[in-house]
Amino acid sequence: MTLLEIKKSVLGKLKEHFPTYQAYEDIQAQGFDRPAFFIQVLPISTTMEDKYHQSKLIKIDIRYFSKSETMEENLKIVEKLQQIFHTVLLVQDRKFTIQESKVNMIDKVLDFSFQVYFMDMIQAYDYQVYEEMQNLNMKEEI
Repeated sequence: MTLLEIKKSVLGKLKEHFPTYQAYEDIQAQGFDRPAFFIQVLPISTTMEDKYHQSKLIKIDIRYFSKSETMEENLKIVEKLQQIFHTVLLVQDRKFTIQESKVNMIDKVLDFSFQVYFMDMIQAYDYQVYEEMQNLNMKEEI
């Protein structure tokens, strides 16, 4: 599972539920139309579990720049985001559990974030590499 696939899934959800709002993949200092969402997918940690698997912790950060810059508009969007990203994030054929979301307001900008934790396969185990064991004849000595 790549970070880009996760980002595409989040962008798809936002475009599905907010079709008239702009959704950007990177934060821009200026030159965007409000209302707008800015999405960041940040790798927090990667842990090697064994030779073939690793666990990953990813943070998804959604910033919302409201049109009216009011607390009322931001609160409505928070409720909608909490409904959309309530318990599960579907990315291709995988489902990631969302256990907790966090909300912050900085200079009238809504910051909504959550984390997903999952295991990923590094490389497929190739069973064809090894030959099958042949018959083993043992002689018992007394």
